Amino acid sequence: MLFQTPFTCDCWSKNQVAYTPNGKSLATVLNDFKVEIRESSNGNLLSTLRCIDKIDQIGWSPNGRHIFTAMYERNAVHVFTPPTHPTQASARIDGGELGIDHVMWAPNSQCLLVFGKHGIRVDVWDLRTCHLVGIPGIKDCHKGVGFSPNKRFFAYLTRKNGKDCLALHATDDWRCTQCIELDTLDAREMQWSPDGVNIAIIDCQLEHRVHVFNSETNQLATYEAYQ
Repeated sequence: MLFQTPFTCDCWSKNQVAYTPNGKSLATVLNDFKVEIRESSNGNLLSTLRCIDKIDQIGWSPNGRHIFTAMYERNAVHVFTPPTHPTQASARIDGGELGIDHVMWAPNSQCLLVFGKHGIRVDVWDLRTCHLVGIPGIKDCHKGVGFSPNKRFFAYLTRKNGKDCLALHATDDWRCTQCIELDTLDAREMQWSPDGVNIAIIDCQLEHRVHVFNSETNQLATYEAYQ
């Protein structure tokens, strides 16, 4: 990468820097309130996005057409479409009383997942229809959630009736298709297998156990170290 002129940014978090999926553009937060989008190859400035409050997180959609800016303190998310609307937000989301802890795109680039504080709920916003689906009880919005490799399912760790559970939702309408009770003490992390068949669930550090759920056979296997 050879830049014609150097540029600097004051990002204090990896959430404030984002490449487009094709790697051709780089977005960085500057002075807390604006985002600069530059060409990755030479650093040329393409557009500047401005927000009303401190920007805590940015993220490109999987198709690279949209970018969100999340402002946790203001409980707001703005969505920009730089190629067609380079300066004005094309959508605005209010986090409401739940606040905002994390934001992520759905694989279709049309739905935005806004995670409330303390794992109370995640709101799935359809930017095309403004339709909202609420999913309650997310244990960990960073390591305890994930989309299947084929993008058809969204899995997350939750807790029901005092027990850890693994829940799966279909991404076409966000309905819950399965909710599997786990024999874990305090599961915090899950990961899909590359083929999208199995899901590994890691228990807390007090328990040296890994559970593997097969989404095709609905069977749950357990590996426990030192046993």
